[in-house]
Amino acid sequence: MQYGAIMGLYVFAAEACFVLGLKIGGLMTLQTLLTLAYPAVIIWLAFRFRNQVSEGLPYSFGRGFFFTLLVVLYSGIWASLAALIYLQFFDGGYLFQTYLEVISRPDTVKAMQDSGLTAQIRVSSGGLTPAQIVEQLQHTPASVFAATILYFFILTAPVFSLVAGLFTMRGARRSY
Repeated sequence: MQYGAIMGLYVFAAEACFVLGLKIGGLMTLQTLLTLAYPAVIIWLAFRFRNQVSEGLPYSFGRGFFFTLLVVLYSGIWASLAALIYLQFFDGGYLFQTYLEVISRPDTVKAMQDSGLTAQIRVSSGGLTPAQIVEQLQHTPASVFAATILYFFILTAPVFSLVAGLFTMRGARRSY
């Protein structure tokens, strides 16, 4: 649970960088880096745990798998709880209002139209513009966003666990 809390703080930092990055460009880059580094950090923690508990002894795939599975699930619980508390009690519409401002800027509108993103969004959303989608998201309860974050962690935990279990397993050392 300790490692899950650490990773929960890690994901919370990434979430905070996303919210603040809508106004401060450098933080959005940091958020992207934190998100992309998450699997590597999870695997690093799995190696750290292995070294703490086995000290050169055999370490099974299952032990690495279940350790990583629990860490990712616990971090998902903490991340979704942080998102729920933030959106429910502290946000006050800031996130979606700022997002609406960003996608309504003339340079952003032009870039989205030039790349064909606006047309793709209209086709996939039944004719809605990006601004209309954000306006609809403003009315979505915070619990739905928290549940979506938790679902994401539930779906990705086995994948991260499989990779970490394979990397951290260690057979018995043989002396010749």
